Amino acid sequence: INGGMKTTEDGRLQCNGASFEWQCCMGTFPQDVAEYNNMLYYHGKDGLYISQYLPSEVSFAVSGVSVKLENTSFYPKEKEIHFAVHMSEMKSVTASLHFRVPSWAKGQNSVYINGIESELKAQPDQWLTIEREWKNNDTVTLEYEFLLRFEKVDEYATDVAALCYGPVTLVCNKMSLFEGNLERPQDWIEPVQIDGYSFGFRTKPGHVKPYAHLTRTFYPYYEVPEKEWYYMYNRFVQE
Repeated sequence: INGGMKTTEDGRLQCNGASFEWQCCMGTFPQDVAEYNNMLYYHGKDGLYISQYLPSEVSFAVSGVSVKLENTSFYPKEKEIHFAVHMSEMKSVTASLHFRVPSWAKGQNSVYINGIESELKAQPDQWLTIEREWKNNDTVTLEYEFLLRFEKVDEYATDVAALCYGPVTLVCNKMSLFEGNLERPQDWIEPVQIDGYSFGFRTKPGHVKPYAHLTRTFYPYYEVPEKEWYYMYNRFVQE
């Protein structure tokens, strides 16, 4: 609520006079990020499971044929997720690809195979299974509709929430007390273009307390530069 800043320096003075220019979490963060590579793909008896959608590629074998699946998109800056299948030999293989459908994907979701829309349904918080005979350079495109929603900090502070857009957490430009429907942010928050950011949103007048003329702007947390204050969690007027 009180805001944050991306920095490796801890500006607090300790009781003994010490200060910490390098915090422990700044050291463990690179270790954490290095683990992303191990959480993208999983092999199962019934095929390959795609858990995360970072730009990447994975190689596996089906009936002795080497197969490579490549994520060629830059998600989530690009909303469409593109996969391409490559094979070392001019053969076709039958295999199952299982794509994780995020729990937030409750809008209009679409699946395209080789550019043609499929009748397969991508249900939120489920696995989308595509089982078929794959050929070299086959493609799969997934579209999970991005919708605005508020995520409450926990069950004990239901008046404190962060605004999200699809998989992206948004931050506010100023500390705020809002009066608005948490369940329908689209009614009082609208998209705007903000230089330097992939996505931008702004509240309509009448929702920032105590001054009705004020508005607040939101943009992706991951694109906020260092040494710039941001406000991720926002407080709401309790009814």
